[in-house]
Amino acid sequence: MIEFLHVQKVYENGYPALRDISLHIDKGEFVFLTGESGAGKTTLLKHIFMDLFPDQGHVSVAGMTSGGSSRHMPSRRQVQLLRRKIGIVFQDIRLLHDRSVLENITFAARIGRSRERAVRKKSYDVLARVGLSHKCGNYPHQLSGGEQQRVAIARALVNDPRIFIADEPTGNLDYRISREIFALLQDIHNNGTTVVMATHERSFIETTHYREIVLHDGLLRSGGEGRRFQCSVPLMGG
Repeated sequence: MIEFLHVQKVYENGYPALRDISLHIDKGEFVFLTGESGAGKTTLLKHIFMDLFPDQGHVSVAGMTSGGSSRHMPSRRQVQLLRRKIGIVFQDIRLLHDRSVLENITFAARIGRSRERAVRKKSYDVLARVGLSHKCGNYPHQLSGGEQQRVAIARALVNDPRIFIADEPTGNLDYRISREIFALLQDIHNNGTTVVMATHERSFIETTHYREIVLHDGLLRSGGEGRRFQCSVPLMGG
């Protein structure tokens, strides 16, 4: 599903963000991505949804490859098609603040759908899945931080992604709300989606059996080898 092979990325200021990274993430797996600030986590995630491309090595995601010996660069259209298969949630949430909760979801749901009725049905379905049907008419500023993150998760789910990326999704939330958000990510995984979660929260890692990929100063310290089996793990709090 996701493969990095000897990937290196150096920013324009000369900073080596990723150094000879090789790893494999299997279809349907849940993995944690950990490391101190500046370790390269966000840079690695950006290579998965091809916001960045490797300077050396190659990245393969859901059958699409960037980099390699020919320095292959997917077209903008190809990247757009790949991103339809990927749901992304960021720590800073990035909702459209001049649109209601429902409008934030329908904006994303219109990708690949021509019928407005189908757009609205799918949007209501994912809002129900994250427990926010009753807030569909509210605006982001009327929601708590946890509710805003649930909207962001619903927006990322609306196109049924094969891969779900969460970059520090609980970083600004209290412990109870963080556990609720994590339980949602586990539910997404248990429905067959590959989940990659960057986090500093050790309690999530220590109470599950998911693999931990550890970065340090742009280097892969541990956890790069993909599993060939999946373990069923109970939802936290369930």
